[in-house]
Amino acid sequence: MEGKGFRHTVKAKTVVLYGKLECNVRGLVYELGWRDSMLHSSA
Repeated sequence: MEGKGFRHTVKAKTVVLYGKLECNVRGLVYELGWRDSMLHSSA
């Protein structure tokens, strides 16, 4: 019972971590893409 709850907690934390990671990656890609388009438009 205790082990099962622990496993569930780890899974929940992992899901949250992946969600945050995905948000960060998307933000980074968007930022890099924006900078890239700015460089191309100013060139």
